[in-house]
Amino acid sequence: MIRLDSKLQKNTKPANIDEMKRLHSLIKNLSVFSPTSNPQIPMQYRHGDVMVEKVKALPSKCKKLQHRILAHGEITGHSHRIKENEGVTLYETPKELFLEVKADVATLSHEEHHTIQIPRGYYRVWRQREYSPNEIRVIRD
Repeated sequence: MIRLDSKLQKNTKPANIDEMKRLHSLIKNLSVFSPTSNPQIPMQYRHGDVMVEKVKALPSKCKKLQHRILAHGEITGHSHRIKENEGVTLYETPKELFLEVKADVATLSHEEHHTIQIPRGYYRVWRQREYSPNEIRVIRD
């Protein structure tokens, strides 16, 4: 577990560019999964600004996609993507993205984050959002 400085816990800004770089290096490779034995709490994975949550099934009306990119990064041009070409399919509805992993695992990768292994199953995929008093903004890598 990474413990952040008390300055960050109090929602203050980093003091200088060196501190910002140090903090960025701490969190840029952060990939989190939440294993749980409680069936009421779905398994979740965080990969940068992308969240992946296990679901019981795909929605009844969803469109199969031909690519394996979960999210594009607008700042760096990098993308959160599945490495495997077989055994993995992305689907979309008008408002949501879903992932089906038919293989034993799928490898989620991005140039600025560690890869993570997602086991067989169905997943809902979304980007984290950032609160702003004037709007809700999607976070971009």
